[in-house]
Amino acid sequence: MSDTACTEREPWLSHDPRVYLTHTARARQLQSEAFARAFGTTGRFLARNGSNALRWIAGAIRRRRTISELSRLDDHQLADIGIDRAQIPMIAQGLIGPSGAAPRWSIAAAPCPPELRGDAANETKTPSVAA
Repeated sequence: MSDTACTEREPWLSHDPRVYLTHTARARQLQSEAFARAFGTTGRFLARNGSNALRWIAGAIRRRRTISELSRLDDHQLADIGIDRAQIPMIAQGLIGPSGAAPRWSIAAAPCPPELRGDAANETKTPSVAA
């Protein structure tokens, strides 16, 4: 920019309607893309949290129903099934099976193959030094 005054033949670029409309159109396009990304992200967030909430509510209803149905049984019927009355809440939560022996959430670990077995990191013997 210079200190000289503009003549009528050289208008400032900010007052030129062609430049203004071009930049305005690009700004509106960028703004609409930003709004679309924000609405998409918000929609995915609400859908994910809504489905998690529904899943949690369904699980809570299932647990309450299991507790109420097992609590209605008398001690003799519970003994026939293999359930102690104190185990009913844990069975409803899926923490233990009806027999009370094995938790339902345990996963058997695969044995380690012999070729992968080596010295432990906390081994106390000193390693051999090659001569």
